[in-house]
Amino acid sequence: MAEPTPIRRTDLAHLTRAAAGGDDRAWRELFTRLDGILHAVARRYRLGAADVDDVVQTTWLRAIDHVDRIDDPGAIAGWLVTTARREAMRTLQRAAREIVTDDVPALDQADPATPERIAIERDDWQLANAVRP
Repeated sequence: MAEPTPIRRTDLAHLTRAAAGGDDRAWRELFTRLDGILHAVARRYRLGAADVDDVVQTTWLRAIDHVDRIDDPGAIAGWLVTTARREAMRTLQRAAREIVTDDVPALDQADPATPERIAIERDDWQLANAVRP
């Protein structure tokens, strides 16, 4: 198997500038060179395959939206990696907030075991069971 061609900063700068100018071939070349790296970055966050693909796709979409604002075109690989990391973290945070249940009405009800409710019930119980002289 042939060794991959190393990615040179000057090549990336040229491709980034061309992509910012609307060159589809430059985008394809950037994608060919960097997509595998972005997938590897997203997989390090132990995301499922679909989430990895979503992270990478969102990263590329952000690149399309912001390529003309990248100060150092030769640093696009680092920019993409940083963006992929941030997107992976967002994905993990979104997953942590999701509650999967079939009992939808239970989600709409207040938790009866709030600290205030427990304190009131304990006080009521103590008053009801107090020994009276």
